[in-house]
Amino acid sequence: MAHLVRRPVPDHVPSGLVREFDFFTDPNFLADPWVAFDALADAPEIFWSPVGGQGYHGGGGYWFIHGYDAVREGFRRHDLFGASFGPGETSMPEAAECPAGVPLTVDPPDHARYRALLAEDFTPRAAAMLESKLRTLAADLIDSFAQRGSCEFVEEFGRPFPAAAFLALFGLPSAEWKRFVELAATILHPGGKAAAAAAAQEEINVILADLIASRQKDPRDDLMSHVLQRPFGDQPSPPRAVAESIAHLLFEAGLDTMTMALGHFFLFLATNPAHRQRLRDDPGVTANAVEELLRANSFITLPRFVKEDTTFRGVFMKKGDHVWLPTACGSRDPHSWERHDEVNFDRLAHRHLIFGAGPHRCLGSHLARLELRVAIEEFNTRIPEYSVAANYVPDYHGGIGMGLDSLRLVWDTQ
Repeated sequence: MAHLVRRPVPDHVPSGLVREFDFFTDPNFLADPWVAFDALADAPEIFWSPVGGQGYHGGGGYWFIHGYDAVREGFRRHDLFGASFGPGETSMPEAAECPAGVPLTVDPPDHARYRALLAEDFTPRAAAMLESKLRTLAADLIDSFAQRGSCEFVEEFGRPFPAAAFLALFGLPSAEWKRFVELAATILHPGGKAAAAAAAQEEINVILADLIASRQKDPRDDLMSHVLQRPFGDQPSPPRAVAESIAHLLFEAGLDTMTMALGHFFLFLATNPAHRQRLRDDPGVTANAVEELLRANSFITLPRFVKEDTTFRGVFMKKGDHVWLPTACGSRDPHSWERHDEVNFDRLAHRHLIFGAGPHRCLGSHLARLELRVAIEEFNTRIPEYSVAANYVPDYHGGIGMGLDSLRLVWDTQ
């Protein structure tokens, strides 16, 4: 578990803009994150928190921005806020030839050349071509526990389904999903086991490096082969370091963020039978329901750093200051959404901020929507009635991605 760090408030931060808010380890936040985010409605639009989780970007001492307009502008103002993790802070060991986590951590104008390597593989049409395979993967997973009458949803579906989808995208055997699930869980949620996380990171480094070498030698019809055959600036193909950086980003984002989304979605559906019934009665509403559930459960909070001394929405910020942009505080802003804390499948929720905004808006949004829609449709078809297990209490983890560590579901098999 990360430890609480309290840092001195810098001289340039007015005392009236200081408010403690720890979305990493605060037990009150983790008990019900949505209540904690919603409670910020009465806070200054931009405030400074001196506390946070040790070992994370801005672990104590950062600007926190909330409200739909402010968060959206923060995402779009790449001229003010850098998208990397700041000097000396990266999500993975940085290769000398390439920043870690491209294109997510690279700002315009360089951002465009990295993003272009992936754009064609994440269009709505490209996502739709995977639907049949995704349905088969989802159905097989659900059928493996449907007759049991219970499941640990995160372990048995929330992690395996996006892992299998990732493998399909990369042209790897879907049967290897268990290995990838274990690696992702160890790397992204180490629970203080640094040695195990380092070993898992090295293992995935080798797997992805071998995949890239294989696709360079023998291209196929899969994402990495496509990336390696596209021009990069004045070069006929991207350097190997660029391909590896992209592969690592897709591994982390494709597995962990989808696991978190699925957990939030199915906790809501398991505890709201009327909404679940609506989906069965009117299947055509499912796509819109996905958007509304993404709005109500915007679980990503992304880091930025201030590039130069600047004033943003009336607040002076110094070069190097850490900034957090919480999508929940935009997607659930009570000033921008009527009955923001209620889920309404008829709401036009497409302007939510879970995928960000501006040049770094999530490339995988179309595939994510498809995975979530398929998961809902296949699960509700095979297990129409389900609920949370008796005495189950949601256990959340905080940070950049806020999600459930477990979700125990039960249903009648008769």
